[in-house]
Amino acid sequence: MWWKASTLVIALALQGCTKNEAEEVAPDPAPAPSTTAVPPQTFGPREGLTLEAQVTEAGPFEVGDDAPAMKAQLVNGTKTSLPVVQLSDGSSQPRWREPYVFYSVERFTMDGTWERVSPGDTGRCGNHDEDWSNEVVKVAPGKRFELDMRWAPFRFDLQSAGPHRVRVHYRFQGEHPRQSPPVSTTGMAGEAAYELVSAPVTIEVVRPIDVRLEAVKTLDAGVPIPVEQALRLEVHNQSGKIRDLPAPMSTNTFFEVVGEAETPSLRAPVDGGETSHALAPDAKVSVIGPKSVLPPSGAHAWSLAKPGTYLVRVRYLGVASNWTKVTAK
Repeated sequence: MWWKASTLVIALALQGCTKNEAEEVAPDPAPAPSTTAVPPQTFGPREGLTLEAQVTEAGPFEVGDDAPAMKAQLVNGTKTSLPVVQLSDGSSQPRWREPYVFYSVERFTMDGTWERVSPGDTGRCGNHDEDWSNEVVKVAPGKRFELDMRWAPFRFDLQSAGPHRVRVHYRFQGEHPRQSPPVSTTGMAGEAAYELVSAPVTIEVVRPIDVRLEAVKTLDAGVPIPVEQALRLEVHNQSGKIRDLPAPMSTNTFFEVVGEAETPSLRAPVDGGETSHALAPDAKVSVIGPKSVLPPSGAHAWSLAKPGTYLVRVRYLGVASNWTKVTAK
């Protein structure tokens, strides 16, 4: 299928992980699994060692699709072998273990400048192998070592169309109070902390559909109401080709509400069928609410317990809508 809401679904079923062990990993810098105070570190380059990155699949990339697959290699430009730590275990987070490999992203704005894109939060299992000493390898002079980028999560929800610049960062965090095992006992002994940054790789992001959310009516606080009677979601096909729109349900439609309020949720359509609508290029239709071209979902009734104004948005097929105000009286 052309859409995937992969950025919104977090798998916690990693090896040896239970729900109670799940932890939230915040954008860089993230907390390590310890309460010990750690002074800030500085990271310079590593003389003779560089990092090269490239996209391994053709673009453009659609909003809502999986992140672009990246290839990253450490390159030894010296005449001696250099020790590096290979990327493995899935614990590439600040201060958890070596190395810390991550991305940075910029998007090209309407005023002709590049703007930094903030990473999102990613859930992951708290279990990890602290001992990275057996992951040290030697890179021979003039040779390359490819990193296993499966273990470096791309924590960006790219929603804007246009050019984006992606860089890969490789950070050896060196000796610090939380380091286990101590660097001096490993094959990296004598290596100071450093960070390598690849040259930017430019990718093109397209937004095949646009989704607009609006409130249909003012709600009565504490009174349940079907989502279809409270909100309207319009989809505009911007792709230039026919798009198949599946019926909104819990697997492809996610609501967000700012404030202490219940979040709407959708089930399969009430008729139980595999319902969809073929949307012509540049056409607009409603898929939730009045005059929807798709049948109502089997949604729980939605209510706002307290009077007030709430901000609500929805992600349909991975594409985020505008924030709209919903009022309860």
